[in-house]
Amino acid sequence: MIKKTINFIWNYGRRILKEHRRIDKGIEQYVFSLKEHGLDFDLNITVLVENKSALLIDVGYPDQGAYVKEALDKRGIVVKKIILSHYHPDHAGGMMAFPEATIVASKNWKTNYGNCIKWAPEVAYREVDYSIFSGEYLRFGSFRLQCFETPGHSVCGLSIMINDAFLHVGDLIMNDERERPALPLICKDGDLYAHIKSLDWLDGFADKIIILPHGKSLMTNHVIREAIKIRRSYLNSLVEAYELWHDEDYREKYLAEWSEKEWHTINMKAAKYLVL
Repeated sequence: MIKKTINFIWNYGRRILKEHRRIDKGIEQYVFSLKEHGLDFDLNITVLVENKSALLIDVGYPDQGAYVKEALDKRGIVVKKIILSHYHPDHAGGMMAFPEATIVASKNWKTNYGNCIKWAPEVAYREVDYSIFSGEYLRFGSFRLQCFETPGHSVCGLSIMINDAFLHVGDLIMNDERERPALPLICKDGDLYAHIKSLDWLDGFADKIIILPHGKSLMTNHVIREAIKIRRSYLNSLVEAYELWHDEDYREKYLAEWSEKEWHTINMKAAKYLVL
């Protein structure tokens, strides 16, 4: 897992587009594979298009951001604003392709801005232009956006509501390219209890269409509630059944249906910090 994680940070990604996906009128995703990182994941850059202007939610790795920039340039579309669901390399590294765009992120963005500079100092990470607070609204043309702090995976996690119908949830929920659930990941800057609390909050929006940075959108109430339930159950088990940590067969017994089971080792470190 350590090797995979390092690759996930340092090998920035290829500019080969896997899919250009239309979610709704004016809402698109540019989809890239992360197979070269040893992950059965896609990475999605979400684009809101209004006339010849665009707002991006996340920008991928540098090469992926550059691909989206070129694709939008060919359509005569200029990126005016970027909202980061969180400041991790696969979501923020591509901002170097959009030097004129306004960057918006959580008020807690500085933690991972500092981390990203350490992880990959050759990448031109930008400081955020505007820190947004939970519940705050933004306007982009006809789009009405509302941002909510949803930490857990990351300290600076944001979920972004679009026109009260679509909810981009960052990495609170991740699926692999076959739409299998990916194990929740508590990163070094994250927090296990905060992740559970954010999932509790998300349960109140199961009537929305949930947009993911990794995986296809979740469209129905049943699918969304089940996705939340299994992740919440897993995270709760980390602190409620810690005697199982030393079971060498834990992953085979309890995590058979999950993708990225290797992340369990990282999550155990977060849980041990809380209960030991």
